[in-house]
Amino acid sequence: MKERNTIGIDMGDRKHCICILDHEGQVISRNTVGNTASAIRKAFKRQAPALIVIEAGTHSAMGKP
Repeated sequence: MKERNTIGIDMGDRKHCICILDHEGQVISRNTVGNTASAIRKAFKRQAPALIVIEAGTHSAMGKP
């Protein structure tokens, strides 16, 4: 079985937070990327095949009265 990285993406309105884990679960990269198709393409242009995990849900109510 080929060892793959896992990429977690927390989607945001303006920016997405990205965390990449190696096959052992160790963090190898954390960064943010703008919420545009060109920014996302550029961020993943040289990325090897990986398991992608995307946060799904509605906006948080925290901080709102």
